Amino acid sequence: MPKGPESYIDQPRPELLDAIKAEGDVPVREAMDTLERKGYFTANPRPWQLSIHDRGLRRMDWVILDRFGGFVAEIPERANANLIIAAVNSHKGDG
Repeated sequence: MPKGPESYIDQPRPELLDAIKAEGDVPVREAMDTLERKGYFTANPRPWQLSIHDRGLRRMDWVILDRFGGFVAEIPERANANLIIAAVNSHKGDG
């Protein structure tokens, strides 16, 4: 019996191998198809947020994180990071 959730769209995603194992005793191709139907491979969940990544020696980059704190991108300029976040968060598509 599969232990995986009904959907991965609005929750943190486990590592791929763990998600495949959670689908139960099925062939890998069937597990992958099930994960695709459940939204495992959809884009990072919105809303995205801005954070700071300290690279040491007072050098910092701006990091874009998804709703669950998962890494999306590292951007050197804050203005560009804010622009990306605003564009993604305003998109009205699925996810």
